[in-house]
Amino acid sequence: MIIMVMGLPGSGKSYFGERLAQKLGVEYLNSDQVRSKMDLMGQYADETRKQVYEEMAKKVDKLLGESQSVAVDATFQKETYRKIFFELADKHKKKVSIVWVWAEENLIIERLRKKRKDSEADFEVYRKLKTAYENISRPHLKLQSTNDNIDRMLDQAAGYIQERE
Repeated sequence: MIIMVMGLPGSGKSYFGERLAQKLGVEYLNSDQVRSKMDLMGQYADETRKQVYEEMAKKVDKLLGESQSVAVDATFQKETYRKIFFELADKHKKKVSIVWVWAEENLIIERLRKKRKDSEADFEVYRKLKTAYENISRPHLKLQSTNDNIDRMLDQAAGYIQERE
């Protein structure tokens, strides 16, 4: 199975995604970490984004080929990026569960003011991505992130994913 954890910078998707992968015992793949390993930090042109998603897809393809499930954490702001992973799931005859994490904008501002482990995104990046974010056309779970609801979010996501298996 592929679990797509998506959302805007500062939404809490990476904090959530890493813990969800641990809870479910699946592999975890983060776009910021992949970008860093590719030495592409600070580079966010469409071509660079595409390279990062393609590198993530190679890793997911390998994991699915080894019969492992994976939680993929990225903004996934464009349907073309999502489609790469839907096609991989079809290729391996696996299901996809989508979890969209969001937060109130005042909380996002607060979070983006702080240094985060892997992400460079600031509020300006958030605003650009928000205006370009394409609607999610497939069924998905929409979870609101606050500073004190991670356990509830994890339980809701685990239940949603179990229903889809």
